[in-house]
Amino acid sequence: MDVAASELAGYSRIYQLDIPVNADYNGNTPAYTVNSSGSAIAGGISRIAYYMELATATGRQWVWVSMNAYTQDLSKIGVPVGSTQWQQTLSSMNVYSNVASLVTGTNIATGNIEFWSNCYSTDNEIGIPGASQNSYDYGDNNNYGQSCYGSMQVSNYGAKQTLFAWNAWDTGSNDDLGIGNNSSGHPDWTFAYNAANYTVRNLEVWALPTNYVASSGVPEPVSAALVGLGLAGLGVSRRRAPDA
Repeated sequence: MDVAASELAGYSRIYQLDIPVNADYNGNTPAYTVNSSGSAIAGGISRIAYYMELATATGRQWVWVSMNAYTQDLSKIGVPVGSTQWQQTLSSMNVYSNVASLVTGTNIATGNIEFWSNCYSTDNEIGIPGASQNSYDYGDNNNYGQSCYGSMQVSNYGAKQTLFAWNAWDTGSNDDLGIGNNSSGHPDWTFAYNAANYTVRNLEVWALPTNYVASSGVPEPVSAALVGLGLAGLGVSRRRAPDA
């Protein structure tokens, strides 16, 4: 299922990253292929979106999730290296995916985000409804040292689902990656160490200008042709993901 043109219209791509198998950023900026975070968007942004695509020799998975903007700082919506931390619920979340198990739809009110470089534990620090105290999922506790393990997760706690997760990007092990819940370990893929299983590991971050008006057309850098292609246009500049 491709994302509707009405969902993509007006978005600008802020970051694109070919996710390494074993990242250990230690507070340093990732080697983004696209990094437009230094270019201010006049009038600010109203929404932020994340697109993850993972592929193996036997198949491809993708998910797009957008939400009302939780910050206006474009430098804080990518990989949360260093002191950047986001641990909160999200409003008006739209989810599109080809993963059959994921709950898709628009205006979902039960989203939450866990972005940090810290180590973390299973206890449900901020009281996300339904989260486990004993398994790593959509409600964990990040009150530990920075640049220690790393979590970049968006979830739908109402459906008890991890929408996408990229963990262990701030430690010396292979990274954790997944779309949907992990069925054979912790639901949010913590300690999966499975990044090497994928030949494509694509992450993109998009933002919608506050002053975008659908009837006015699509502002740069998102072209009308891209919108017409729907999600198939995402990741067109993606290359084979590096092994390190």
